[in-house]
Amino acid sequence: MKWISSLLLGASNPLYGGQAVIGGVMMKGKKHYAISVNTPSGLQSKTEEFHSISEKIPFLKWPFLRGVVNLVEMMILGYKSMDYAADKSLEAEEQSDTVPIISEKLLSKESDSSNSNSSKVEKQISPWMMVGTFLLSLVLAIGLFKFLPLLAARGLDNLFNLLSPVFNLVDGVIKLGILFLYLILIAQIKDIKDVFRYHGAEHKTINCYEAKKPLTVKNISSFTTVHKRCGTTFIFVVIFLSILVYMFIPKDIPFFINLALRLALLPLIASIGYEIQRFGATHSNFLINALVTPGLLLQKITTNEPSPKHIRAAKAALEEVIKAENN
Repeated sequence: MKWISSLLLGASNPLYGGQAVIGGVMMKGKKHYAISVNTPSGLQSKTEEFHSISEKIPFLKWPFLRGVVNLVEMMILGYKSMDYAADKSLEAEEQSDTVPIISEKLLSKESDSSNSNSSKVEKQISPWMMVGTFLLSLVLAIGLFKFLPLLAARGLDNLFNLLSPVFNLVDGVIKLGILFLYLILIAQIKDIKDVFRYHGAEHKTINCYEAKKPLTVKNISSFTTVHKRCGTTFIFVVIFLSILVYMFIPKDIPFFINLALRLALLPLIASIGYEIQRFGATHSNFLINALVTPGLLLQKITTNEPSPKHIRAAKAALEEVIKAENN
């Protein structure tokens, strides 16, 4: 059947994805990725080659394995892109703070040397800061979406003696509630609002490209900020699937063993979620739509309507990566 071959072989047309970053957008193809960032001096872009580990280990391209590989690689690319965007933002701030005062031109050599050394130290510790940020994010994610919901469900179970299926359903509903509340809260932050506008621009640009329309600001503006392959929808799909899978975990096992089982099953759940979302991006039926639609509604929180400035950044990133892929 056609849908089986598309699942095993992948989409016939290249699929581009992306991520909003501070002041810009990252777009990724199969072999390259590009980042475009708005700065006071104009739009700045860079394009880099991308080599997936699945090129060296072909079986990692198989369905239900490729999902985990893709997630890890996109996470790494995301951190690299955020680092690049942050560097450009800092450069812009430094340039805007520069004042042509005579005394500043007469700085001592000792001061210049000190500043140079300080800059080198910052460059040296940057990778460690990135690792620390990643580990902290991982701990917070596990705490918010695994530890806390399970603890709350255990507390309700002590009060009402829930059946195992109900216990796991409560755990899942609490996770969804935390996700919704978390997205609502961060959406109120001024800088995040702007990042969400770049997120909207990213989706509009990919939607325009996949509709085979010329990539103009006017055309891109006419498309929706919602996209079926968005990470927000993926998170919802994973949480929903986790409710179904965790139904088979008895509620009476010790708390930390229960938590460890849930963490151990997460790669499997994420892999299934990835295949469902990938299939749902190019196919439509009642079950797929019922599973994906709530995730699409969540994107109304994580995307804002972009301005032409935001769209131009997304457009530039996509055009750069398409050019690199075609060459």
